Amino acid sequence: MTPPRGSVLLETIRCITFALAPRWSWNPVTTYHRCKCEDFWDIAKPSHYVEGEVPTKITWDDEFVGEVDRTISACKVFLFFPIFWLCYSQIDGNLGTVAAGMTLDGTPNDLIQNLNPISIIVMIPIFDYIIYPLLRKRGINFSPIKRIYTGFLVAGLAMVYASVLESYQNKLTPCRGGEFDKQPAACEIDGVHVSTPLNVWIVAGPYILVGMSEIFASITSLEYAFTKAPKRMKSVVMALSQFQTALSSALNFALTAVNVETKFVWLFASFAIASWIAGTIFFFTFRTLDKREAELNAIGQGERSGFVDESSEITSGPQKV
Repeated sequence: MTPPRGSVLLETIRCITFALAPRWSWNPVTTYHRCKCEDFWDIAKPSHYVEGEVPTKITWDDEFVGEVDRTISACKVFLFFPIFWLCYSQIDGNLGTVAAGMTLDGTPNDLIQNLNPISIIVMIPIFDYIIYPLLRKRGINFSPIKRIYTGFLVAGLAMVYASVLESYQNKLTPCRGGEFDKQPAACEIDGVHVSTPLNVWIVAGPYILVGMSEIFASITSLEYAFTKAPKRMKSVVMALSQFQTALSSALNFALTAVNVETKFVWLFASFAIASWIAGTIFFFTFRTLDKREAELNAIGQGERSGFVDESSEITSGPQKV
């Protein structure tokens, strides 16, 4: 336990500022390269200075600097997730419109959305108790970074499924070439809605695939954030993780002009390509974190030197008797 110190965010900002100050340049390329150096955080560590000459602004210990480093690393992983959530958002609206143009046979088109949470509930135990243990047994290291990458690929596959389905439905709609061309959901003849012969349950594919991608990417990212976040910063990292959904919503709002049924084929295809590209960049950017998995998880778990006003009893934890 540590005594109340106010917001840890302020000390985190001071630590980042202290490490960034000597590397800052008005040239962003120069700043970027300087920040990539291995000793970036050293200047912010008390151990970097001779005893008695530690700057008064440094009120933290070396372990805290490691925690800030780990927090920044974890937050970098979330930078690509707005693209993932953009694919996910299609199951809440546009795929419902696709389903509305199909033969319902009494099934409400929005009922299919329930397949997403149902598929997640069904597949999680399968992955946790069968697939993941089987991979470990065979010596395959299906690490968090690889799982997240797979999630991006599966999300893209769901969008390809949706794009092909909508393209095929456009060819089957009775309104092809007329007023409601490429609008199966709005197709009317003599004031009566006419559906394509495709059964509505065919659209279940993207919902199930998106659910699978959530297991790979979303759940794993939350797990990654929780295990990598220092005890004092878990809520900050989790909030930053969830903030990506807000960015995705803003991006989706900016695409309102193309969120129309006549452009669904290319919209879904574009999201698939974006997901695959973002996922690939994500993997090659963060694949080195897999090698540091044990090291990153160990930070913040042992004894600490403590902040300037913390006693050894606080930083060492309860003593065994």
